Amino acid sequence: MGVILFFVGYLTFKWIKVRRQTLREKFLKEIREAEKEIEDVKKFRERVREIRELEEKAEKEEERLKKELWQKKEKF
Repeated sequence: MGVILFFVGYLTFKWIKVRRQTLREKFLKEIREAEKEIEDVKKFRERVREIRELEEKAEKEEERLKKELWQKKEKF
């Protein structure tokens, strides 16, 4: 009877240990995935900021070219 109890206790302990390790690995994997997603969002924000800056530069250049064109038209 003592051997059976010891064996059941040992198996229970091993199961708990394996389960804990599995949960820890799953948790660490989720943390790594979340960190990667955060990094992706940061990169996306940077790209959006760069696009906005390019749009502003394009608008300024468009206005400059329009003014230049109107000035040339007025000279003729």
